[in-house]
Amino acid sequence: MALRTLEIEKKGETYVITEQVGSNYRKDSAVYESPSLEDAAGWLRRQGGAPDLVDNALEEAASGQRIYLEMVGNYDEAEGFPKL
Repeated sequence: MALRTLEIEKKGETYVITEQVGSNYRKDSAVYESPSLEDAAGWLRRQGGAPDLVDNALEEAASGQRIYLEMVGNYDEAEGFPKL
């Protein structure tokens, strides 16, 4: 297991969630675009996000900030991630 780093940004009424992929270089991949706060919260929780952390992150994103959320995940399928 590893940590997944997700960035949440609100653009208009839409929440755009991107994920850092790879290990040594900053490369983002858009993984989800949500039409509403409730949908974004549900998706993040299904990905393994703790409900209180998800709610806080989305609240901060709604204020116009770029928010980073880390959660436990698996990089086995991530493109370019070195497998030992």
